Amino acid sequence: MPVQFLHTVIRTKRWVGLLLFAIATTSSLTFTTTSFAKQLSANEVGDASKSSESSKESIVSVKNTHSVSIDQQWISAINSDRIDTLSQLLHKSANPKQLMSLHSDTGKSAFMVAVKKGDRARAEKWLQLGGNINAKTKTGGTALMFAALGNHVPIARWLHGLGASINDKGSNGWSAATIAGAKGFDEFLLWLVEVGALMDAPDVYRFTPLLRAVDNQHLSTAKLLLEQTSANVDHKDESGSSALHYAIANRHVPMIQLLLVHKADVDLQNSRGISPLSLSESTPELHRLLLSKTTKQAIELSK
Repeated sequence: MPVQFLHTVIRTKRWVGLLLFAIATTSSLTFTTTSFAKQLSANEVGDASKSSESSKESIVSVKNTHSVSIDQQWISAINSDRIDTLSQLLHKSANPKQLMSLHSDTGKSAFMVAVKKGDRARAEKWLQLGGNINAKTKTGGTALMFAALGNHVPIARWLHGLGASINDKGSNGWSAATIAGAKGFDEFLLWLVEVGALMDAPDVYRFTPLLRAVDNQHLSTAKLLLEQTSANVDHKDESGSSALHYAIANRHVPMIQLLLVHKADVDLQNSRGISPLSLSESTPELHRLLLSKTTKQAIELSK
């Protein structure tokens, strides 16, 4: 297969991943069987329009009880992460524990919303009303994963102290470490390293947190994983491609240099027989960089 075509395959795979990453703005961490990445919208975390929820929206939602039941409002607020609306509905309800027991169709709870927003005060209060630290969505999402999605280390530390598992996976194999690697959340990833989370567990596509970080061009995250964990620099995904294949496809020189420093194999072939060295041939600058690496290795071996 022509090397240029492989460039297209890898880039297509990356952009499909990014598209899935950005498609779902529905705010539910549902871990679908097609791609858990669908739930990791780039707009989910740090989206100003969601994080700075207007009080007007919350008030209107609560007042419309004549046309929409409180239960329906509750589910709607969970689906769209409207934490202030959830608080107001709880205050209004004659039976807050019963309301707290209602989850969205995907299994997402109000407690998960509070965790995702990093609101520990509400999370603690709602835990007393029936929230469950180890509850899962229908496809395996946990509160700790929502903390990872929101990049909230303090609340993740609190959950872990109460017994939340740090290594649970969703149906597509994404763990909290996978989320942090894919999103470039270095502080969260470092905390996971400190508490002993698995850092090299692959998802269903055989991507590890390192591969996700490299593919999404998070240089500092890849550096952290290579220097502070036992991440395998030559791990292969389902197509047999390594982190170096993806760095070359992205033409990310600093990432390539980082991987070479950590002894990434330039001759490692994927399932189509393409090595990083041959993949680099279409870009002279990159090819020279990899050739210099192989020359140095040959000199060292001859000593």
